[in-house]
Amino acid sequence: MLGTDSLIGQTISHYRIIEKLGGGGMGVVYKAEDTRLHRFVALKFLPQEVARDPQTLARFQREAQAASALNHPNICTIHDIGERDGQAFIAMEYLEGATLKHRIGGRPMELETLLSLAIEIADALDAAHSEGIIHRDIKPANIFVSKRGHAKVLDFGLAKIGYFADGVSGMATATGEELLTSPGTALGTVAYMSPEQVRGKELDARTDLFSFGVVLYEMATGALPFRGESPGAIFSAILERQPVPPVRLNPEVPEELERIINKALEKDRDLRFQHASELRADLKRLGRDTDSGRVVSSASREVPNGAAEPASRSVAAARAAAGTGKKPYLILGASVVVLAAALAAYYYWPRSNTASGPAKIMQISQWNKPMIDAKLSPDGHAVAFDSPVSGIAQVFLMLTSGGEPLQLTSDEGDKNVYTFSPDGKEVYYARSYGRDEVWAVPTLGGSPRRVVSGRFTIPSPDGAFIYYSKSDSTGIFRSGKSGLNEELVYNSEGTDLSFLPMLLFPGGNELLAAGFPPDLGPNFRFYSINVSNHKAVDLGEVSGNPEVVWADPGKSVLFSRTINGLTNIWSYSLQGRSLTQITFGTGPDYSPMPDPGGKGIYYVNGKSSGFLTAYHVHSKESTDIVSEEATQPIISPDGKRLMYITLPAADRSELWVSDIVSSHGRETISVISYGALTRNSST
Repeated sequence: MLGTDSLIGQTISHYRIIEKLGGGGMGVVYKAEDTRLHRFVALKFLPQEVARDPQTLARFQREAQAASALNHPNICTIHDIGERDGQAFIAMEYLEGATLKHRIGGRPMELETLLSLAIEIADALDAAHSEGIIHRDIKPANIFVSKRGHAKVLDFGLAKIGYFADGVSGMATATGEELLTSPGTALGTVAYMSPEQVRGKELDARTDLFSFGVVLYEMATGALPFRGESPGAIFSAILERQPVPPVRLNPEVPEELERIINKALEKDRDLRFQHASELRADLKRLGRDTDSGRVVSSASREVPNGAAEPASRSVAAARAAAGTGKKPYLILGASVVVLAAALAAYYYWPRSNTASGPAKIMQISQWNKPMIDAKLSPDGHAVAFDSPVSGIAQVFLMLTSGGEPLQLTSDEGDKNVYTFSPDGKEVYYARSYGRDEVWAVPTLGGSPRRVVSGRFTIPSPDGAFIYYSKSDSTGIFRSGKSGLNEELVYNSEGTDLSFLPMLLFPGGNELLAAGFPPDLGPNFRFYSINVSNHKAVDLGEVSGNPEVVWADPGKSVLFSRTINGLTNIWSYSLQGRSLTQITFGTGPDYSPMPDPGGKGIYYVNGKSSGFLTAYHVHSKESTDIVSEEATQPIISPDGKRLMYITLPAADRSELWVSDIVSSHGRETISVISYGALTRNSST
């Protein structure tokens, strides 16, 4: 049998293998040239280690049989099936674009795009179901979006061919026994499974409609409706719990779309959409009403004069609470959005202050651990950050194109990444947080070296000098790149301020620094410090995170700032001393990093929301539940308790439970934290 890793360059049958496109549990896919018809195709091969498994081989052949019976513009076309030296393959339509999973990227999709794709997916399912074919694994990873923006349903490897008598109930079904590929392993992907799949019952076309409802929910909110830390927890959610109403994650979701999603997610399949054509018709009607301007979003209500005025979040939340069957007297107040505690599911509704249109937000990382102190390399190709390993923060490096991060350090002592060396070959970081120790580690891996006794290091553009501060001094220092020949650049004695170096102005003769009051309050002042005459110029006071980067070198900076409990990226003009908000999601958004190639702004999104408030509908009074920033709130079934996450100190999130009526008596449950590298660019 041929090894799939050695196929590139070979010709199998009349297909010349060009490159590997990807792979999964059911096969490895290559781009190939059809030497007879001179066109590109995608060849899907069974992995070598399972090629001899009769059950897997049968599923592989069933995929070809099921999909080849379909001829539809929104279903991936099967051209051929063959075998060579025991290597089974399918020749499929070659597609350019990305999967719906990547298009969603953990954020809500624009309504126009969502409806266009959803209508095409529903049409594809209707065509398959009309031929007696159930997909049984509908999920964003199995839906491709072409470069022209059209949907293609992929991978009928889990499909069951049946034949209609009359209606849905007449379709041949899969038995509970057939739902197992091996003992204890259910077909389908857990988070997208229907209740009947979870229970191992007979399946019909309505199982695809439930899974499609999960996909619609994710397209509308950027989050999954059913989540948990284990398959068992997800199964329990699918069977027993109602998902968070889409309006709670995305206030722009139209009421009609929310109704469609809720009907698709009915746990009783007799109350669900019965046919894909029915679902498609509702989506088309919504699309028509959207074009005509007759759609009312979940964040607005119609008023008598025909205009629409913004409804308060409390009103929207009251409607959402009523839809879940929860007691109506408790809802979350004005600044709260419930978000998924999963790396790939954060809420960000893209907006822009520019005339060029809405921003494009793309999640880069799939890192399921904290991503702290992220810094972009000078060439924009990599990001360094620190993340805990066995309780100790270590330095990592990942490409901005994605992929798994590379761990650069593994020694004792917590690390805090400061910056890259000017040539991008090293990462500067603090070792043993709280001490004045700056180290450097090669970006390609290697032994760390001690650089200087200081903290908050900034190298000069030519790499000749290093600027830093010290914990026992209010001054700013400079030394050679080796840490020798230390000199005092600025002494802030008499100003009653502590200073931190932040950036060098173009030309390298002025240093942008942050001055902090002795009480360490929320505000700090920008100062321009001349490194030659050692004089400082006040550039204005702001509140926020003093880890800033140049937006327009010498003129404006980017940094994180928290307003009304929401942390976003802001810009500050040093000349005009004015603030401009850059990102508008629920955040928190940290570590802005402008790409030197003009692709946009990279930043870390931590999936949080704002402060928590209980609102009493009848008395129209609000009660603060927690005064610190709280995220991911979940109300207990009896409506009396609340679970939420806080960020008390040192980027360490704590999970709490609290009585909703009173903020007393809470107890710590565990410690968790999340972060995702993101890129924001304008159209």
